[in-house]
Order: sequence, then structure tokens, then C-alpha cells
Amino acid sequence: GEEDEGASGTGTKGIAWGIAGIAATSAAMVAVVCLGRRRRQGSELECAAGAMPEQGDLILGGAALAGMFRSMGEEEAMEILERATDLGITDIDTAPHYGLGISEERIGKFLKTIPQEMKVNVWTKVGRLIREKDEVGRSVDPATVQWDNVAGASDCIFKECHPGRVPVLDYTSSGAVTSFGESEERIGRGRIVGLRVHDCESKETMDRSLAADGALFGLLALKRLNK
Repeated sequence: GEEDEGASGTGTKGIAWGIAGIAATSAAMVAVVCLGRRRRQGSELECAAGAMPEQGDLILGGAALAGMFRSMGEEEAMEILERATDLGITDIDTAPHYGLGISEERIGKFLKTIPQEMKVNVWTKVGRLIREKDEVGRSVDPATVQWDNVAGASDCIFKECHPGRVPVLDYTSSGAVTSFGESEERIGRGRIVGLRVHDCESKETMDRSLAADGALFGLLALKRLNK
């Protein structure tokens, strides 16, 4: 994926990913993801698979759709999604974290424009709930807000963050179930085929996710419900 993930997901394509390259045109920029065992050599990720992947093996990364590192308007994001699907890339990775819901919303808006019979699979993540900024101090504990990922924060890498929203860290089972439901509202019901626990690389978030009421057990609960 676009970020270093700390936990694998429940999707059927349980193969480690590495960024193989970026193909850019004036109309769109498509992140090409190479299947195969991920390995590190120096500071670069390489793909150890011998054969080049086909279009159906590629996954479009959704972080850029929310303006990761540079601003990206909705029109350009729609062009990227249209170009990718025209090329046969029908799997998309995203997260509530990306633009505080904007990536998921843009994907959902695009999916409404394509024929129902066109199968597009979306992978998303849990670990953060997106809440309105005016809820902080009332229904949202300020200590749970990830303040470096709000619009205007100097460390925020997403240039299209919604100015009225905040990310609330939640690695509980109930939080994971709630996050999935809210992602479905943004993306569309029946489109999400896999989930991962997002940014689960620290001991604190790992322990929280693996606790009896942790996010991993929320994913298992969803799986039992055939979600």
C-alpha cells in the first residue's frame, strides 16, 4: 500500500505488496502495485516475482485521491479512477484516514457512475473514526484525536483533508465494526471486500488491537456476519 502497514487484512489477496512504479499521463496517475514477496534492499522495495503482473493483478492506491503530498481536486481523482478501470484495474485500496473520508467518498461517487455489472473491489481499513470537529470536547475525547492529521496541521500529508473533520483513534472491536459501517456509507454497500487494521505498528496499537475487545476481534465479528 502507500503507507507501511502494521497488520495484514482479511481480503482474499493476502499477498505482500510493493510499489513497482507509477505510470503518469496528463489525464491520470496510476499507482502500479507489484505482486510477489516484498523485500527490502537498502531503502528501496523490490518485487521478487519473476513475471510482470497483469492488469487484473494490480491495485490502485487511494491515498493520492485525497491529495497525499500534493493537492488533487475531485475532477482529477475521477479521471484517475476512470482511467484505471478502463485499463482493467478494478481493485482499489483506501482508508478513512486518507483525507478524513475524502478518498472513500470520491471512490464511492465514482462507483455510482459505472454500470452495476462492473465488478470493482475495494479494500479499506479500521483504526480511526472520522468525526465532526465540533464534537470534540462533547462526544469526542480530545485525547483520542490525532491532531497532526487535521486540515492545516504542519505534519498533515493530506492536502485535501476536510476542514470540519477530525480523526479519532479507535482500535476497539466496536470501533472496527462502526468504522466498517461508516466506510460502507461512503463507498457503497457491498463494495468492500477486505479490511486491515491501519497503522498498527506500535506496541500500544498492536496490544490494543489484540486485546479481547480489540479491533482484530471486530474484524472477526464482521467476518462471521459475512460482511
